[in-house]
Amino acid sequence: MKSYKKILCIHSALYLTLISQVYAATYTWTGDATATANAVGDWNDARNWYDVTNTTDNVAFVSANTTDLEIAGTQDLDQYTRTTKTIKSLTFTSTNTGDFALRLEAANNTTARSLTFSADTGNSTLTIDAAASGNKIFGPNLDGSNPSTGSVILNSNLDVIHNGSGELRFTNAITGGNNISFAGTGTTVFSGVNTYTGTTTVTGGTLLVNGSTSASSAVTIASGATLGGSGTVGGATTVSGNLNPGNSPGLLTFTNNLILGTTAITTMEIDGSLTRGTDFDGVDVGGALTLDGALVFDLGTTFGEGDYTFDLFDFTSYTGDFSSVTLAGSYTGTLLQTLEVWNLVSGFNTWQFDQSTGELSLSVVLPEPSSMALLALGLVSLMAVRRRKA
Repeated sequence: MKSYKKILCIHSALYLTLISQVYAATYTWTGDATATANAVGDWNDARNWYDVTNTTDNVAFVSANTTDLEIAGTQDLDQYTRTTKTIKSLTFTSTNTGDFALRLEAANNTTARSLTFSADTGNSTLTIDAAASGNKIFGPNLDGSNPSTGSVILNSNLDVIHNGSGELRFTNAITGGNNISFAGTGTTVFSGVNTYTGTTTVTGGTLLVNGSTSASSAVTIASGATLGGSGTVGGATTVSGNLNPGNSPGLLTFTNNLILGTTAITTMEIDGSLTRGTDFDGVDVGGALTLDGALVFDLGTTFGEGDYTFDLFDFTSYTGDFSSVTLAGSYTGTLLQTLEVWNLVSGFNTWQFDQSTGELSLSVVLPEPSSMALLALGLVSLMAVRRRKA
């Protein structure tokens, strides 16, 4: 009896191995199904796929953790999964130069479907080639119609390598219990309410959080990478790269702790003085804020005579100090630190940034016209005296 069970287990393992080998394949999108409206963009329609591994056209891909998909072609693509799908990897090739949208829903445009990244070994990958262009969107059609409610599920860690010139946009929620990482030079945008609980790591490119990430997802931004957006970052966050809140400008909220590392560069855009998050950037920190690295005020406008206050940082507590505070854009200069306050007097402008409150203040005092006239008269008289002596 034991020998029989052993043989049965061996046969079962062999069967599963053979099945996975049969299913392991790479499929390239051809988009040949054009006879009916529902067939166009349908991931279920075999006419839209070419089996690269077996050099066979018109083959429906197998939904499995060994399946690799490639999206090629120069045309703009509106696609939909039709049914729930599982894949190991998705690649936008060098020839994919059009915009791409994938709706996670059925043909009726209402029933939600999911796309699961799951790898038989190692991590799943989502790759955008450096020669690829156009935006890649998981959500509605390219024109914004038919928004879907399906989700991207992380059953394996997902490595996103984005070097394309367009944006990678996750309008739908990302769920699951695994990690997601971003590398490359491209920009990725989160617009959905993401509930995945694994870590979020950005080693290259830009991540814009315009939706939200969960409190369980710790976020790490490496040196050279950028975090921005006008949404909510739920997990504890460490920034060693660039922190650029907003979408020029905007308000970025951290519900947990925020640590700015020694190599961090925090850039706050200031285009006006009226509304926080609209005219100038803001950062809200629900936990503790740790200051370090460089702070840059990027001013896109000039200010007339008067007093101005910019509430840039709101936090419950803070430690540390910025290593430098500078002005860029319409003004230039370096503020000098005295305890918790950084100061700069430049011409008619007095700048002051208080780390303990997170506020930047600007006072512009112009001389009275009579004073200007006396100054001009004095200069003229001085020039006249010099001419006589000459």
